[in-house]
Amino acid sequence: MPKSNEAYAAICPVGLEKVLAQELSRMGIEAESRDPGRVGFRADARGVASALCALRTADRILAAPGGFHAPDFDSLFEGMRALPWERWIGREDRVTIVRVRSRASALGAQTSVQAVAHKAVYERLGRVYKVSRMPQTGPEREVRLYLDDDLCTPLLDLSGDPLYKRGWRTESVEAPLRETVAAGLLFLSGWTRKRPLRDPFCGGGTLAVEAALWARDEAPNLRRRFAWETMPSFDPEALQGVRADLEGRIRRDIRADILGSDRDEGAVSVARANARRAGVEDLVRFERLDMEDSSSGGLPEGLVLANPPYGLRMGTEAEAEVLWRAAGGLKDRYPGWSFGFIANREDFPAFFGARPASSRTILAGAEKLWFHWFPAASGSGKG
Repeated sequence: MPKSNEAYAAICPVGLEKVLAQELSRMGIEAESRDPGRVGFRADARGVASALCALRTADRILAAPGGFHAPDFDSLFEGMRALPWERWIGREDRVTIVRVRSRASALGAQTSVQAVAHKAVYERLGRVYKVSRMPQTGPEREVRLYLDDDLCTPLLDLSGDPLYKRGWRTESVEAPLRETVAAGLLFLSGWTRKRPLRDPFCGGGTLAVEAALWARDEAPNLRRRFAWETMPSFDPEALQGVRADLEGRIRRDIRADILGSDRDEGAVSVARANARRAGVEDLVRFERLDMEDSSSGGLPEGLVLANPPYGLRMGTEAEAEVLWRAAGGLKDRYPGWSFGFIANREDFPAFFGARPASSRTILAGAEKLWFHWFPAASGSGKG
């Protein structure tokens, strides 16, 4: 059973660290460190269970068994061997060093670092389990190594499949928005279920479905399995208790005005199916509608939040720019509303025809995006 208040890290898209730290704080867990794409914290078993089940912007939760100084391979080996890997890795488990990130450190050759670290972990485990050779027939345990100024921070994944894989998107459309990024945009825009929400480029409905789950206070990963559940230190009572608490918080009695639309009937069909699998089909609507026909319907206030198509993966850059210029007409059709767009170009506001209050860079995997925010007060400002 895990000790109280051990060290962990939550991985998120770069640019959403503050949002993730705020999520943890609302759970009663204070962030101890913030690095690009990573937030460190301490928690007991219930805190770990809560982070796995309920964080909306975290891609993974990882154990942080300890950091150490590693200016050379000998110190790397000794440091890795000294850590209590047996708390998370069983006698038959397979260990994989999946990633090495080195910054301003003497050790930078990934394959060599992986080989030395891998050997050290297995030497430790062989000694603990009293075997000369680990069977490696059990579950795979993924370890990431971060080397910053010769300080090595190993992290062991507790999630299994990434947490942005909620389980309801079994079919997709071209260029889907990652669920954790969608949740981050909802946080950054300050949306609440009392405000109407429109996505005129809904695609597979990710933004709308994430908004609906948030509106009813339903944890995004409440019912999925985690790698943690097959580890020696797993606390089943903690996870069971957290799941019961989170289930009891779901607001099935609430209503929200969430509408996603798209000109592609196939995308709308996928979005509806995703909403059904997520269990929020009663809370969100999807329509086949051209962006030019989208309007506020007379509502004086609300939020337009969207991931408009762009040229890297959908059509050409020139086609995307034409669409972005046309999207500028939304300002007239949604007077008094706020707008948030995520795009692959920093200059998107020039096409939209307004000056954003802010433009935040977000890195989701290898993709660099910008979230351009136009609150109602600045919606008419010229760029």
